[in-house]
Amino acid sequence: MRASLLVALMLSACTGGLKDLPVDTDGDTAALEGALLTLSADRVDFGDVGFGDLVPATLTVGNPGTVELNISAITVESPFQVSPPTLRVLPGGSNSITLYVQPVTYGTFEGALILVTDGDAVGTVTVPLTVHTLADVDGDGYETTDAGGDDCDDSDASYYPGADDDWYDGYDKNCDGANDYDQDGDGYDASTDDHDGTDCNDIDVDYNPASVDVPYDNRDTDCDGWSDWDYDRDGYGAAEYSRGSDCDDADDRVNRDMPERFNGKDDDCNGDVDDDAGAENAEYVWDDGGGNFERTGYAMAVGDLDGDGGAEIIVGSPYVDAATGSAAGRGGVSIFRGPDLLPTGTNADDADNYFEGVSASDLLGTYLTVMGDHDGDGVPELAISATGTSGNSGTVYLLSGDEAVRPGRDTRDALVTYTGTSSSSFGRGVGTEIDLDNDGFDEFVAMYASGSSNYVGVEYGRSGPVSGSVSGFDAAWSTDGTETAFYRNAPVGGDLDGDGYEDLVLSDGAADYGTTDTGAMWVVWGQAIPYATTGAADLESTASTLVRGSVASAGFAWATQLGEDWDGDGDAELWIYNDGDGLYVVEGGPSLRSTFDVEDTAAVSYIWASNATDAEMIRRTGDWDGDGVSDMMVFFEDSTSGFGRSQLFPSSNRTGEYDEDDDSIGSFVGSNNTDTEESNGNVGYGMSPLPGDVDGDGDLDIAVGDPEWETTKGKAYVLLNQSGE
Repeated sequence: MRASLLVALMLSACTGGLKDLPVDTDGDTAALEGALLTLSADRVDFGDVGFGDLVPATLTVGNPGTVELNISAITVESPFQVSPPTLRVLPGGSNSITLYVQPVTYGTFEGALILVTDGDAVGTVTVPLTVHTLADVDGDGYETTDAGGDDCDDSDASYYPGADDDWYDGYDKNCDGANDYDQDGDGYDASTDDHDGTDCNDIDVDYNPASVDVPYDNRDTDCDGWSDWDYDRDGYGAAEYSRGSDCDDADDRVNRDMPERFNGKDDDCNGDVDDDAGAENAEYVWDDGGGNFERTGYAMAVGDLDGDGGAEIIVGSPYVDAATGSAAGRGGVSIFRGPDLLPTGTNADDADNYFEGVSASDLLGTYLTVMGDHDGDGVPELAISATGTSGNSGTVYLLSGDEAVRPGRDTRDALVTYTGTSSSSFGRGVGTEIDLDNDGFDEFVAMYASGSSNYVGVEYGRSGPVSGSVSGFDAAWSTDGTETAFYRNAPVGGDLDGDGYEDLVLSDGAADYGTTDTGAMWVVWGQAIPYATTGAADLESTASTLVRGSVASAGFAWATQLGEDWDGDGDAELWIYNDGDGLYVVEGGPSLRSTFDVEDTAAVSYIWASNATDAEMIRRTGDWDGDGVSDMMVFFEDSTSGFGRSQLFPSSNRTGEYDEDDDSIGSFVGSNNTDTEESNGNVGYGMSPLPGDVDGDGDLDIAVGDPEWETTKGKAYVLLNQSGE
């Protein structure tokens, strides 16, 4: 066995001497005379080193022997590094090894420097190495979070848990991780002079942009900067809280700068609802089809044809394709589907369904109504008059509602076609929802003329009706007047005497009884047995109630209509206007089956001033004043404004005498205003026979026309009832 090789290691200053270390040579311990190795330290401890810092250490290798030392391999393990990788040391000489450490993780690391010699002195020398990554560089007593501690900035001794932390300076000195700009912790930065946050009160968690701001508590909890007294954000404070002049702070279209619209609300906050509401401010305004003489809006109707909960608006333009302002035209009908109506400004011929008359002078659209269910299939019929067909004989087409709304459908798809006789202009007016015999089928009631008399014909509803001529109707009656108000006051069904049958109320302000133009009103009472006449009977001989004027040109019963039952006693109320006199409301009941004096019997009288414009037409409008009963609109042709006017009267259960102007509850007026580009001529003329819920909000709405807009072009208007909002 070879002798053991001894290596002398120079100790550090604490030892100051040499120490023999054994060298492993293939497991044997032997001594090789003259071979010695000295090191300047028996271990290297780098101590605390900062994360990522590169720290060197020098180790001196000496050879006090007589044999050259050949160190063929010098190695270390990470995180330690060494240079050079090999080394030769001459006898009696020394050389240096440089060690490095650069910690990239936290902890205490141990390793070894290994020196391997060969040649005349073969062996291995191991020097232990130690280093600790420093985790508290700033010396504040807290280790960095990277080392698992809780010092969020170990380069600054002012950052540590529990340190004093000022808000809104951008520094998290107490290392709690909270947003320095969100003191209340609601997730929104504070709005400060030097920070663009959105939290207007950062010490109260109730204040932030996501909060629901309760109005009128003087707290801007949603931080939108808007006045807490202006809920609708229209720039006007709520009058209810004495903070401004806004009379409806839930509607941004209601304030002192808004124009008054006819909608059951006080839009301009002047204290008067629907007072002189201008036509141009209607919710929807539809234009003519582009021709010069179309007279769009000559007739209007409202009704839910397809049963979807939103009523359709039907517009008649009977003079489409007219060559001049005085010539007849083909005519056209526009159907706008509710509840999502086409926008304001839409042309009549761009409606959801639009169709024209067959011949050049048909005058299709002279009168329109959603008349009721004529054939008993549960679907209402749309009645469309074309009074110019066949040399003014006239035709009325009944289209089933669910067919009429479909694009491409027209008069060729009529369920029933009724025709008049020569020059009768059949269909100038058509009754609405009238079931005289209470059998569930609504009667077709059409008005026409012949010679010097007005006529009305009745065809009873039945399953599967067929086309026919007025000459074959079940019953017909005549008056001896020809005033056009007879047609425009086409009757709407109602039970006037409360016997369970709907009645037919007719009036002709130009009827002659004893002298010229006395005027008269008739009631054809509903009954189980259908009426039957051969030809046309005189209304006076058929009707059991006849009310008429007594002096020439009295114009009695110039306009009439049945209103709703305002007192809940089972009978409809009668509204009747006497020319130049006043509007009267007579409570229905059995007593009206006999002749009665209107003025003495009336529960309510609206007295006309001597210079007031005469009424021309009365229509139901739906409940606009919130009392639960449909109110009544009265149209004044060629009113004092010169551009058309309609006034709304309440159907309240009250009695007494009132002033026509002061005690109406609203007015809808035309204008000729170059600033608004309005050019009304007779707005209100084509008023729908009945209202309907156009927008599906539960309130009944109406439609009116102005066939004289820009003289003969015409416009259509939809008035949405918003009184229930």
